[in-house]
Amino acid sequence: MQQEIETTCLAEGASAVKSDMKDTLACKTKEALDSCASFAETLAAFYFEPLRQDQIDALAERGLEAFRGLNEDFDRGINDITRCLRRRNTGTRQQLACDFTSAFVGTKTWEGKSAVPYESVFTSEDGLLCQGSYHDVVRAFRNEGLRKDDGLNIPDDHISYLLQFVAVLTRRAGEAVATGDSANARHDLDTARTFMSEHILSWFDEFNARACLLIETRFYRGVLSMTKGFLTFLYDFESRIAQTCCSQDADQARTSGGDTCLVETMAPVANVTEGDGVIPDVVAADIDTCASRARA
Repeated sequence: MQQEIETTCLAEGASAVKSDMKDTLACKTKEALDSCASFAETLAAFYFEPLRQDQIDALAERGLEAFRGLNEDFDRGINDITRCLRRRNTGTRQQLACDFTSAFVGTKTWEGKSAVPYESVFTSEDGLLCQGSYHDVVRAFRNEGLRKDDGLNIPDDHISYLLQFVAVLTRRAGEAVATGDSANARHDLDTARTFMSEHILSWFDEFNARACLLIETRFYRGVLSMTKGFLTFLYDFESRIAQTCCSQDADQARTSGGDTCLVETMAPVANVTEGDGVIPDVVAADIDTCASRARA
């Protein structure tokens, strides 16, 4: 009898340890996904409007050197941004604002082509706004219960909204992982990765190359390179987490007698408020934690 009691206690103890380890991993995964979402929002803010002086000062003072190591593109971007801000002076804000408007607002062109950051400009045959990919983006937002703030007169396929959409999905995935909802976590991760592939990475290289022909400072060259590096990292990172979610589904299916790790019908996500389309001002807040957590 004593041996049976000891065996039972050991089994219960091992189960408790395993459960604690699983909870810890889920917590750390959520933190990493939250940090990735915050960094995606930071990138979105870079493309939305010119930086204010306080934002420039915050970036310069906190520095980005500690974030090196994500990948080559990301590190190149950090190097360009750091070197530019190291030499900042009273005219830096105006120089960066001129670069921003030249490339991202479209006040300058290269061989008649602008670098305004709208997907349809780079994917439509005539390089026009609000073409086929624009409608695809609106549909993707709607499918996930999202829409752009009606008060913002900017087409939905602006890169800031695309990055923010990825951030929303990434943060939702983190919440799902934390609560053990592997089906919805996988849905959000798969949707985010598909969206990145089809609606950002598919045209980003051409956008990057054209924008670099129009800007004069290293800062926005760095932003572009850092964006490419981060999206490449995030795609791979979320792929690994999605595979883990699939494995968890398989374990649950075996336990319940099921025969598949895939969920055919995903539960609908909650609707968001109208104001969620507004790009948050996150450049000056907690930027020193985002990339370091994402690397963890």
